[in-house]
Amino acid sequence: MTATTGQEARDPGSRDSGSDGADRWPRRRRVTPVSVALTATLVLAAASCSSSPSEGALQGKSATAILSISVSAYHRQKSVHFVTKTVAGAANTVEVGATSGSAAIETVTSGTTPVLQAVLKDGTAYLRASSDVLQRTFNLKASTANTNAGKWVSMEKGDPGYAAVTESLSTGDAIFQFVPEEPNLKVGGVTQFGGQTAVAVVGSPAGSVSAGTTVRVTMFVSTTAPYLPLGATLQVDNDDGTNIERVATVYGKWTQKVDPPDPQGATPITSLTG
Repeated sequence: MTATTGQEARDPGSRDSGSDGADRWPRRRRVTPVSVALTATLVLAAASCSSSPSEGALQGKSATAILSISVSAYHRQKSVHFVTKTVAGAANTVEVGATSGSAAIETVTSGTTPVLQAVLKDGTAYLRASSDVLQRTFNLKASTANTNAGKWVSMEKGDPGYAAVTESLSTGDAIFQFVPEEPNLKVGGVTQFGGQTAVAVVGSPAGSVSAGTTVRVTMFVSTTAPYLPLGATLQVDNDDGTNIERVATVYGKWTQKVDPPDPQGATPITSLTG
């Protein structure tokens, strides 16, 4: 069986960065510090794995097989809601989102400061963000970004920044960094995650790791069919064992409709870049 990778988990139709600002979009954490505080539930869920309760139908399956089953089930869902929290030193960030095939909404807050809000509805993407995010996403002049900071900007397919924003709002982007890979890919045992029995699959992150650091990714897969991912954790440590960053995500509300409100008074991005 072919290994399931983080990149493959992004989506069968995953996009590359292109030239419209996708490489400048402040995407979910890769393997460089970002920020946010872990909830007590996630800390407890990741704290220990045991040989009981039973792994159910996942008993005896390899880590690769479990991930393949779970990620495939994830992509079959009509929608997913998630909360991702990170802590890196004194910095903390919370990302809350919901996404489906045709609509999505996401907010990112650093401490008590809003960083961005993004919406996809009826094929139009919207972004309300800080001046810095606007500059990096759309390659705007500083003066233009400052004027439009905190205001809604709209994008149609083909517009600058559209691919970057919509990719960040995709179901694949909500999971791919939390799919553990080789080296060191293994089944970590059974645990409780948010009150549900789960199999922990442990491994390395997708992509490269900064020199002098060790990164451990753990995905918690439900032992109940269809074996959806309940959540995941990611921990970055220095080689001496000092923690640099902790990230945790929780998935749920699989069948709940995603219907964000229409942002009002949005400025078309073409009027700012053209």
